[in-house]
Amino acid sequence: MLLSKNQLFGIVFGLILIPFFLNRVIWIAQSSTTIGKMRFMGKTINGQLTSTYPVISFSSTGKDTVWFNGQDDLVYTPGQPVPVRYLQHDPTDARINTLYSLWIDVLIIAGVPCLMVLLIYLHRSIFPKGTKFLIGKKPFFQVIPVEGS
Repeated sequence: MLLSKNQLFGIVFGLILIPFFLNRVIWIAQSSTTIGKMRFMGKTINGQLTSTYPVISFSSTGKDTVWFNGQDDLVYTPGQPVPVRYLQHDPTDARINTLYSLWIDVLIIAGVPCLMVLLIYLHRSIFPKGTKFLIGKKPFFQVIPVEGS
């Protein structure tokens, strides 16, 4: 199969992004929502780095109380209602139900490899415009350079 530079890097970006985004979409589809309460600000000290985060509690069955730590940089006041999303079969797997809390880790984890691939894609000396890629024959992956370079 002969692929252009755009086709190959489109496939590579898809292979990087799809597992992370699909995993989160499935988690969101299987989760339930409720309203929890921000109880207090937690604090973690790792060497010289300090992070603060909201500690949230909610009830998944009406008889239990589940506690979890929210994302850093989210500021709530004690007693404030907080939207929560959790898995019914594992209520300890909970997150604050905001766009930031649900997606920031996915964007960071998938974004770093995508940024590296994007830099390779944009660098004209690595794969000049017009470079083709042959996939499937021996050798399995072959770069066909632009003629005249």
